[in-house]
Amino acid sequence: CADEAIGTFMLGQRRRRAFSDDTREMLGVIANQVAVSIENAKMYRSMEHRAQTDGLTQLTNHPAFKERVGEYVARAERLGKPLSFIMTDIDKFKSVNDTYGHPVGDQVIKRVAAVLQTNVRKIDLVARYGGEEFVLVLEEADTQGAVLLAERIRQDMMAQQFQSEKGQFGVTLSLGVATFPE
Repeated sequence: CADEAIGTFMLGQRRRRAFSDDTREMLGVIANQVAVSIENAKMYRSMEHRAQTDGLTQLTNHPAFKERVGEYVARAERLGKPLSFIMTDIDKFKSVNDTYGHPVGDQVIKRVAAVLQTNVRKIDLVARYGGEEFVLVLEEADTQGAVLLAERIRQDMMAQQFQSEKGQFGVTLSLGVATFPE
């Protein structure tokens, strides 16, 4: 909203009435320009975030993943550290949508995203790769560590229960691990 305060612009002087009306008016114009610039920067950042984020899961989307994965590989190569990937997809997801409906399917996808996100470190990348497919990029994680994480995620998802008008149900994940440079 145009009348909403986004900050304070203060200028002080020890002498009373140090700023003329013209100066105060000019400072008001400058403050308004700064406010417009701040709002534009916030809008740009918001648009950039939306362009890189999957709307349903709030995870990194596939195009943004493809942009960022090169940085991860280059860093792993430069530092001589392993980089592991976990690719996962929801087993028989089409039957979830067919049986319980797409809104319930969306809830399943959101829950999978949440489970993945809570099981990784802040330095790792979790992205929605496709419809019900996700990819995790694990910095400085060897194959053994990635397999352990994949198993923990698999078990975590097996413990999840979903509610629907047709009753309670669960889903399982298939997960695969690959490690760079192996």
